[in-house]
Amino acid sequence: MLILTAGLAGCSNNEGASSESKNKDSESEEKASDSGEKVTITYGTWQDSKEVDQVIKAFEKAHPNIDLKQDKSLGWPWNEKLSAAAAAGKLPDVLWTFGVPTAITNGWLEDLTPYLEKDEDYNPENTFESVLKTANYDGHQYAMPHSMHAIVMLLNTDLFEKENVPVPDSSWTLDDLRKASVQLTNYNEHQFGFLNPRGFREVLPVQFDNSLEWGTWDGEQYNFSSAAYVDSQNYIQTLWNEDKVSPTVYKQEERDKWYGKDKDPWTLGKVGIRYDGTWGLKGNTDNNKFNWTVLPVPGVDGHRVPLVADYVGISKSSKHKEASYEFLKWLTFSKEGWFDRKDAGVPVARSIPLINDEEIWDAYLSDEAVPEEMKEIIKLIPDGTVDPLKAHPGYTEALNMIAEMNVKFDKGEANPSDVGAEMDQKANATYEKASEELDKAIKE
Repeated sequence: MLILTAGLAGCSNNEGASSESKNKDSESEEKASDSGEKVTITYGTWQDSKEVDQVIKAFEKAHPNIDLKQDKSLGWPWNEKLSAAAAAGKLPDVLWTFGVPTAITNGWLEDLTPYLEKDEDYNPENTFESVLKTANYDGHQYAMPHSMHAIVMLLNTDLFEKENVPVPDSSWTLDDLRKASVQLTNYNEHQFGFLNPRGFREVLPVQFDNSLEWGTWDGEQYNFSSAAYVDSQNYIQTLWNEDKVSPTVYKQEERDKWYGKDKDPWTLGKVGIRYDGTWGLKGNTDNNKFNWTVLPVPGVDGHRVPLVADYVGISKSSKHKEASYEFLKWLTFSKEGWFDRKDAGVPVARSIPLINDEEIWDAYLSDEAVPEEMKEIIKLIPDGTVDPLKAHPGYTEALNMIAEMNVKFDKGEANPSDVGAEMDQKANATYEKASEELDKAIKE
């Protein structure tokens, strides 16, 4: 936090034999590297091909004894493709994972803990532990976050000025959000206050009760029967059904007449507030023809910034784990790696830095696609709540159930206060089953 503040201001006998064999492989690899012989490792990612090329060139320049090749056989659905590659014995050495628990349970990932423990450059205090710990299970770090995004609110300040509505500051509340959304809505001009409030229903309960995490998780179980969940869903229904502050309340045919077919009313300047992620900062900088700013997701009494992370690990079957670790390190917590990627042209604003370093913060915040107001959101990151989709056991299955309930809420076929206990039972059962499978895989 000290660095962050300063920056904003200016891992039987047969097992023994196996271990010995691994050590020999590592030693052999290191000797090959020391002698100048190149090692080739493969990389599985869904990153944009242009950026992959930039990453590869930058890494090879910094590590001339390692050749990095993208595994282009992988694609979507990601886990199915990884499963097929694993069955064929062709998993890439380093791989992005769409579900860390799934990858561990299937035996795809190497435990990174031993590598991290002997790495003098690694210090978890120089990263954001709230994000880092999401891929740590029973003391084992199986993956590292390679990118991080914040869920934010974008405000069209020109529209606020036009309607003589004061632009809120970072301390704004959900009451402030509703009030501004109503004031900015003018149906006759096809102008609306808030684009699709249903889009942020998953992160809203934590804003009603800051002790919860994303998705009503409290550290042990889900809490869909809580007042925070019920109140958050009712808040959204009020914005939608009563206040009608969003163009998405109306049919697509009507919107096409107002704005043009498939046109985005936000980009056209006809929406005051938009729920978005920091992955969209550059796109807004490039495309918006109006003045805009960014604020944290508001709450009732205080708020917590919702964070979205992507993860990378090393294949358990890799024959070049030391070289793979060097790449993983460069891609995640290496300061040099961050600047190498920046210098190679990888967009700085694509991800909030995971390294808490003054020079990196200065470089990030000076990028033209990063609004000055991101400073206030960055301050909230250490206490952020992280999207459980890619790292929390069983959340994918729980999310399917949540989505089904959301449809019923929207159609008026169910009420959040009546089905909370049922949702708790289903979500917690899913978590317990996935956790048992994960624990078994880790112990094996």
